Amino acid sequence: MDIRGGAYSASLLAGVISTSVLPAAEMGDLRWGMIFFGADEARIASVYFDASGRHGAVDDLSVSFKGDLIRWLDSNFSAAFK
Repeated sequence: MDIRGGAYSASLLAGVISTSVLPAAEMGDLRWGMIFFGADEARIASVYFDASGRHGAVDDLSVSFKGDLIRWLDSNFSAAFK
């Protein structure tokens, strides 16, 4: 989904800014994923979360998350999976 200038762009940016990432020993059971592409359509990064949103991966690095990005994903897209 291309969100540039769309209804999701401001709230996604707020979720990304609020989220901190630290290296972790395990990435958990991954359930959510986001892939970011640049304007030239080159892949920039991928971000994956477990069901709790506290553990996951950035590209292939295991990390822990703290912030609102998982809440943004859940509030905007969880209904699509029910």
